Amino acid sequence: MALGKVSVNNLNLGQGPVTEIERYFLFIGPASANVGELVALNTQSDLDVELGVDASDLKTQIAAAQLNGGDRWACMAAPIAPDGDWAEALDKAQQAGVSVEGVIITTPVTTGAELTAMQDKATEITNVYGRRVFFMAATRGIDITPEPEPPLKTAAASKDPDTSAKSPRATPKAVQTTEGETPAPRIPEDWSTYLTAQRAITAGVAAQRVMVVPQLHGNDQGVLAGRLANAIVSIADSPMRVASGPLQGLGPVPVDAAGVPLPGSVRAELDKARFSVSQTYPDYPGVFWADGNTLDAPGSDFQVIEYLRIVDKASRRIQVLLIQRVADRRLNNTPNSMATATSAFMRPLRDMARSVTVNGQVQPGEIESPKDGDVTIFWKSKTAVEIYFTVTPYNCPKDLTAYIALDLSNGEEE
Repeated sequence: MALGKVSVNNLNLGQGPVTEIERYFLFIGPASANVGELVALNTQSDLDVELGVDASDLKTQIAAAQLNGGDRWACMAAPIAPDGDWAEALDKAQQAGVSVEGVIITTPVTTGAELTAMQDKATEITNVYGRRVFFMAATRGIDITPEPEPPLKTAAASKDPDTSAKSPRATPKAVQTTEGETPAPRIPEDWSTYLTAQRAITAGVAAQRVMVVPQLHGNDQGVLAGRLANAIVSIADSPMRVASGPLQGLGPVPVDAAGVPLPGSVRAELDKARFSVSQTYPDYPGVFWADGNTLDAPGSDFQVIEYLRIVDKASRRIQVLLIQRVADRRLNNTPNSMATATSAFMRPLRDMARSVTVNGQVQPGEIESPKDGDVTIFWKSKTAVEIYFTVTPYNCPKDLTAYIALDLSNGEEE
């Protein structure tokens, strides 16, 4: 004999959305308030209250990002002491569960080793936390301020009081170095000198998760960070995109020691050296951005930031699907299971590929729609499985050329 029993259970099929961290950045740099804390900021935040009334690179860059980031802009800030270590602040943020897409280090770097350290840190974060981040470093702008004259020391007074009285204005003698040589004063830079110094920083550096922005206008780094964080622009869009609008609040045009304004040729050379710089178009109003260069090696896949961002976004969503299937025997090597799993693993790619048509114009998704073969499942053993994904970005017109022909036929041909 038995009693009838009925049970209804809810099944979690893992179909919900994943928390989006794209466009959310962590800014690290010296400030005069909330040192050692993690400060959440958005468009309504008073930066003087949160970061201190004193001027700082951190506040300057965040203000520029706030202006360029749109109405949904938000970020996390980690103010540190003037001699603080950005790596320690980043470790604290990671331990606190702060997951971001990008890390903005506002203190200018001076050597390639500092850029390599950022790449190493990005790799460490992936290895330890499974998180993918890119870094945006800064370098100084042009220096046209001469070095103050060294302090002067008058010649030793004679023991003869009469002698000293006769020469009340003895010729001063410059302080000398230990080698007996007077240190040479710093010479204000021209654009050629500045360009040479900047090239030396990125020369020989291979760091696919690091961008470098020269602070030519004083707040270039923050302007780019805001442009990349703007919600009305796809993460698959290059910061070069003119349709995104001109840059907002960019600092004054810099000049060199001779008073020459920043020439386009210097911007072009900095771009060749893999810096990310602003640019203008002749007879077209506004200042825009050039490519969002990374320090990836020549010939590599991630030399521009938009390619890295779309792959990282896909990776974050695929990672969740993999975790949900750990030791789940529904994923097995039978034909039905393989087909079901392939379709499920394609879902993040299909979501990223979704396009919208507005007024007859198609706004493309972040990637092309996945096709057969873009997801491949391979069983290495009874318990180890590997899944291979292919993500295809759209073509993007960055170098446009027009050819114009003249028709002189006069319409007489039949």
